[in-house]
Amino acid sequence: TGDIVLAFDGRNIETMRDLPRVVAEAAIGSSADVQIFRDGETLTRRIEVARLENDDDEEADSPETEPAAPEKTVVLGLGLSELDDDLRRRFGVSEETDGVLVTDVDPLSAAAEKGVRPGDVIVQVAQRAVSSPQEVEAIVLSEEKGGRNSVLLRISAGGNIRFVAIRLGG
Repeated sequence: TGDIVLAFDGRNIETMRDLPRVVAEAAIGSSADVQIFRDGETLTRRIEVARLENDDDEEADSPETEPAAPEKTVVLGLGLSELDDDLRRRFGVSEETDGVLVTDVDPLSAAAEKGVRPGDVIVQVAQRAVSSPQEVEAIVLSEEKGGRNSVLLRISAGGNIRFVAIRLGG
């Protein structure tokens, strides 16, 4: 619990959805190197790929492995997370940057069309500073209810600030 998987069998894991797909492609009984980030260190562990058994013990363990899911919010086709030290290191976000981290981008979203990428940090939404995914969601909903057809995001990407207008309701 708490490890961040960076790569599986030589393939980079960019989003939470990548890992199950990459693991599913591995043959049962094969071995794979898994690169993880744990306690400030990048480590590599060799594992054996096995079939996931569906018994009562594993189902009881399942909720323990998924507490981070509620923290991730999807708004405007963007997977959003609060910045913490581990995510700052993983995505190369400086300590001076405050906001909400983009961890995933729906490739069919308006945000993807505008070049928003994982690792970008949303600093403001509709000219209001944000520090949590819930704040982003609340402001976007407020803008939609107010009849706006787009919302302005102020984004920090690699230390550079840019503004991106994202259309709403689509």
